[in-house]
Amino acid sequence: MLITIVTFNPNLNDLINTVTKIKRIDSSLKIAVIDNNSSNQMEIEKLGGLIDYLFKFDRNYGVGKAYNFAIKLAKDLNQEWIMFLDQDTGILDNFNPNMIIDKVRAIKDEKIVIISINPLNSVYIKNIIKEDFYEGKMVVNSGMILNVSYGISEPFCEELFLDRIDSEYCLRSVRKGFKILVYREQMIKHKPGERGQSYKTFLGKLYVKVLFFLHKDWDYTRFTYLFYSNKVRYYLLVRNDIWLLLREKVPLSWVKIIIGDFFVIYDRMGIEGVKLFISGALHGVIGDLQKDNYKRFQK
Repeated sequence: MLITIVTFNPNLNDLINTVTKIKRIDSSLKIAVIDNNSSNQMEIEKLGGLIDYLFKFDRNYGVGKAYNFAIKLAKDLNQEWIMFLDQDTGILDNFNPNMIIDKVRAIKDEKIVIISINPLNSVYIKNIIKEDFYEGKMVVNSGMILNVSYGISEPFCEELFLDRIDSEYCLRSVRKGFKILVYREQMIKHKPGERGQSYKTFLGKLYVKVLFFLHKDWDYTRFTYLFYSNKVRYYLLVRNDIWLLLREKVPLSWVKIIIGDFFVIYDRMGIEGVKLFISGALHGVIGDLQKDNYKRFQK
């Protein structure tokens, strides 16, 4: 199996700890690091003998392009499966992706093309298959194991750049009749965003009250939002959500997520957030994602 970590200005110590632990657990696992033109590329080169492959892009092309590049590499290496990990993902002691593949092979279902070892950040039906897996609906990039042949025929949507790439890919796969499995045990440490943030503005608190009234069975974390110090992440969420909805790549119910985007971005940035929302919405409607990506990230 090829494990791929896409980096952009990573914390080198965290990265070294991750790849070192992977190799200590199973030295047969191949590791590729693909760097999106980090400012600390010289430091990343210190990974040297700790990993098997290091590729450095001349610009920040986002994770989609890096994933598609890695899938082609995995095919050239005759690997059947490829795993993706975020640069800040930690490895738990029970990390054993090859065991997961053996369990999936025993199920003997060629429609299974995506597996996740990250159930805490997955959407799944509580319907256990063979006692070890849940039937998945959506999983995040980190901890995703993808069938290489399927990945070649169904590449990631590079235009999305970063946010919602995993959601779009999973929804597309299920729509085409393929299956996602989620292993019942957590094998990695992964936390989306930098932290959970409670709503502070009047509108934000009102939004939470409405959500609580409609969803009293939700746990507390569902009434917070992901905090990012880099405000462009909120822009990407708005832009990509609207782009996906208007092009029927997500269900109509996705409009509720876009409404949530507005309250989040307003709570985070106030009037500046409203302006950012309008700008993201405009580019989502127009659909000039590649041009917008170049302007914002690749110049």
